[in-house]
Amino acid sequence: MSLFYTNREVRMIDDRKRKKEMSDAGVKEELGQMQSCDFCTDEYDSETELHVHRKVKHREQVANILTEDTSCKICIRQHKDFEELLKHTKSTHLFSSEDAEHVHRQIFICDFCNLMYFNKKMLEIHMQYMHDPKHKQKLSGTCPKCNKKIKIKHVWSHFQRHLIQSVACCQICLKKCRNLADLREHLRTHPNYYHCTICGYESKVKDSFTAHMQAHDSNLHESGNIAINESVLWKCFVPRKNTTRSTCNIGVKGLCLKDLFVCVLCRGLCKEGEKAAHIAKYHLVDIVASKKLYMCVCGEQFFNNVLLKHHVFKLKGEHRASDL
Repeated sequence: MSLFYTNREVRMIDDRKRKKEMSDAGVKEELGQMQSCDFCTDEYDSETELHVHRKVKHREQVANILTEDTSCKICIRQHKDFEELLKHTKSTHLFSSEDAEHVHRQIFICDFCNLMYFNKKMLEIHMQYMHDPKHKQKLSGTCPKCNKKIKIKHVWSHFQRHLIQSVACCQICLKKCRNLADLREHLRTHPNYYHCTICGYESKVKDSFTAHMQAHDSNLHESGNIAINESVLWKCFVPRKNTTRSTCNIGVKGLCLKDLFVCVLCRGLCKEGEKAAHIAKYHLVDIVASKKLYMCVCGEQFFNNVLLKHHVFKLKGEHRASDL
């Protein structure tokens, strides 16, 4: 369930006793202030080592935390209530404000397993590594960090050299920061992404973007009070109900949300019971009244160009937007 290391990878590190030196032009996690385990008295030099220690030595305690409704399934931390959990998820894992209604970063979503990336090249590597298994042994890709050609089957070990699996690695530019505090400071160098995928509006100001998105509010009575069925919600939101735990157990890490749903059309954030209301507010007019249908050459039709792009990116091959 962890964003950084899976159980299989933890065992690999544990077997090697974590003695292998990893380097990225000499960049390592900052030493000095020791990181204490909240389950025992052990201390570690880095936050990544502490994270691995908790998963290896305290599996039972970690499993108990994961069963709680108010626990973060990504960093395995307990929160006092669900609202605090949502604020934590938005700010810490989505790099947005605590009260954000839309993700304030550019995101790239795998349409096969719903994993989310903040770096497009990481999604491309993920697609080759996980969703082209027949050719993974032969495939080569470009490392998003150093731009070198790498064999897809060796991607995890290559990423270890860059410390991409570290908890203090920026998921946007893949820069390895010294610790989590340094990472939070670094994220300020990445401007927020306020872009409306509905009409193309862009802004550098959060309040202006929020006001613009509210202007897309549609009135149900003008749209004929059309029912929003499960098929529409399944297409428009990730993670989807068919997401399984195994989708997180991969070498190329992506973000897998469990408590929030992201609209693939506008990066809107919703809780379980808010998805239909979100579609009614921002996208119902597009669904009901759109005179233009976006079509793939395979014949499948979409009411929104974003959904067509997801379809083409997922299937590739002969799939492309139709000129008709």
